[in-house]
Amino acid sequence: MAGIPLSWNDPMFNGVTSSSNITVKNGGTVSNKSITDTGDIASIVGQGSFTIDQVRINSQEGVRIGGAGDMVINNSYIETTGIGDDHADGIQAYSPGSSGNLTINNTTIVSHTTAANAGLFIADNYGGSVTLNNVVFQGGPIGLRIAADNQDVTVALKDVYFVGPFMYEPLLLQNVNANVHVTQWENVRYATIVNGQLVPGALIPSPFPVEGGTTTPPVQDLVAPDIASWSPDSGKTGDGVTNADKITLKGTAAANSTVKIYDGSTQIGTAKAAADGSWSYITSVLTDAKHTLTATATNSSGQTSSASSAVAITVDTKAPTAPSISTNAGANGAVANGAAMNVKGSAEAKSSVAIYDGNTKIGTVTAGADGTWTFATNSLSTGQHTLTAKATDAAGNVSAASSAVKVSVTETTPTSPSAPKIASFSNDTGKVGDGITSDNTLKLDGTATGNSTVTIYDGAQKIGTAKADSSGAWSFTTGALSDGSHNLTAKATDATGKTGDASAVTKVTIDTHAPDAPSLGVFTADGKALNGPVTVADVTLKGTAEASSLVKLYDAGKLIGEATTKSDGTWSFDPGHLSNGDHKFAAIASDVAGNTSASSATKAISVAESPASSAGIDLTKVYQGSNNSVVIKGTADAYSQIKIFDGTKAIGSVKANADGDWSYGTGPVSSKYAHTFSAQELDKSGQVVSTSGSAIVGTRGADTLKGTSGNDTFIGNGHPDTFVFAPNFGNDTIKDFRASGPSHDVVQFSKSVFDNFADVLSHATQSGHDVVIASGHDTLTLKNTKIAALDKSDFHFA
Repeated sequence: MAGIPLSWNDPMFNGVTSSSNITVKNGGTVSNKSITDTGDIASIVGQGSFTIDQVRINSQEGVRIGGAGDMVINNSYIETTGIGDDHADGIQAYSPGSSGNLTINNTTIVSHTTAANAGLFIADNYGGSVTLNNVVFQGGPIGLRIAADNQDVTVALKDVYFVGPFMYEPLLLQNVNANVHVTQWENVRYATIVNGQLVPGALIPSPFPVEGGTTTPPVQDLVAPDIASWSPDSGKTGDGVTNADKITLKGTAAANSTVKIYDGSTQIGTAKAAADGSWSYITSVLTDAKHTLTATATNSSGQTSSASSAVAITVDTKAPTAPSISTNAGANGAVANGAAMNVKGSAEAKSSVAIYDGNTKIGTVTAGADGTWTFATNSLSTGQHTLTAKATDAAGNVSAASSAVKVSVTETTPTSPSAPKIASFSNDTGKVGDGITSDNTLKLDGTATGNSTVTIYDGAQKIGTAKADSSGAWSFTTGALSDGSHNLTAKATDATGKTGDASAVTKVTIDTHAPDAPSLGVFTADGKALNGPVTVADVTLKGTAEASSLVKLYDAGKLIGEATTKSDGTWSFDPGHLSNGDHKFAAIASDVAGNTSASSATKAISVAESPASSAGIDLTKVYQGSNNSVVIKGTADAYSQIKIFDGTKAIGSVKANADGDWSYGTGPVSSKYAHTFSAQELDKSGQVVSTSGSAIVGTRGADTLKGTSGNDTFIGNGHPDTFVFAPNFGNDTIKDFRASGPSHDVVQFSKSVFDNFADVLSHATQSGHDVVIASGHDTLTLKNTKIAALDKSDFHFA
């Protein structure tokens, strides 16, 4: 006999026959039937005493008790969906005023919440007794419902289980106008069903005192056992796959309990836990498949625990099929000596494929999800090789060997290594890349065939060797080389003694001798030599040095510029407008190899104050073109010579016209740094008679531009810019000042001029489109700016 919980497909019902609804007369029996009825009539209607045995029902209403008598239901499965607005139940007593004795054994009653009322419903003034033994109620609004309307009902329950969820509650026993008498209440519990197995839960207490019968004392739930380990776990340990079909399980459970082992919902064996709780069990032969093993424990009181955590084991005793194998060898299976072999094939997906050369395993790879695999051998020795493969699946089963692939490795004639390369030499002093250096011990770096020996030559003379590393890189440092021209080459020799061609020639000229000290003179624009006190502030430095050498010029030890000598050794340099005072000029020459000469003799002059022009020179307009060119316009004495400067460097000259007007375009200038342009007026003797203010032009970025004491014009270009004005700053103009807002510009005044924003505003006036800020004789004009647009953040005071 099958145990609860029963199901529609329980093996107990294998021999039943199908039937429509049945009416059982007094004393009748219904057995071995399967009833599926979707109508609104109960599947079985009993009149008087009747017996139901080994019957399964799936309908709207299951069994209706229609009279007095003794009713017995054994070994049955009753599942109902209910009928709206009706007491459609799994089992219902409906015969008002009647009295009977209902006994149910080893039966499962399943209800649905759609329109059902209860699994078992006793009401409508029906009296007598209800005895339940080994019964499962599953689902529905209520599992067991008994109402004592006008007649008493006696209730005896043993091993009754309630499997939720229930819409309302698992059971409802009510005293209406009569009384419910509980005479037995033994092992009545909540429960769950796991893998078809009933797992008892918490005890349910009797709603009424047990009258002289039996009730289950409160007990603690039995702890579920544990499957701690299983063996043998072949293949990869821990992946749950094995090629063993008999598994040894070990675990723990309640001391001395009986452990039942299940494969899914099927019990496959039992074991006895020892006094310390340990137990073990060896399964019978398991089929090749996935098995979900659990265990329950039952103590001497018959209490059964919930199931253990499941252990999933896949049994695979079948070896994979032999893999396929092929190589990249030619049609005759030949491959050159020293070459690697590419081997590929197919095998069971995710299997481990071992590759053999004869009986020697030479490597292992894992087949992909599609079963393909590839393997690259190391270089194979000369001779015959027989390659095979075997596959090992996740369970550790090993396939037969693949068919053999024969490979013949032939001896090859070694080739000479390729010509090496001298990539660079150092130190390359002087001008880099001209092949001339003052270093006579050179470090050569280059490439060659990996692990070859590199021999270095100077002309036909061997000067040393170096060893290339595995990537082919090598380096070599020469001994001291003589001054003069050297033709350096290299050859590579491999491990077989083969020497390749020479590299391309690297020509290097060694020059370790310093040039002679240059000559130096100071001259006016018309070629007059100067010495001692002078009134000329614009001079030219001239002299001679080694041809093509670089001459650096110093004034009192400070580098002021450099010039390159011509092929005849002459050179000249314009130091720019000289300040008043002493100047001590000297020159040092460096040849193309980087050798540096001694200093020339010092030439000293002292510049006195230049006479001022009667009219003076001034800048009247400055603007910048789209190609970074700057146009400077101004006034001076008629027909005077005007010299233009960028900082201290003279960049050109122009002649004033009869009205004294002049204009000069700089051409494109660098936008990477700021420029300070100014002009000087020269008399006929070349003497400076007047110096203008400055036109200060910023970069496209943020600049700090400082004014002079002259009348300066500023073009900031980029924003934000900071314009700095010291005391006595003259009459200055900022042409593109940006007031307030993002990336606004800043005017920084000396605190001795203004010390706060309010002070600035009190000295500011709106003059047409411009703002003029006046301090004594000094003025600052902000072009195209409104006073209202100014903000305190536009001014700093330092």
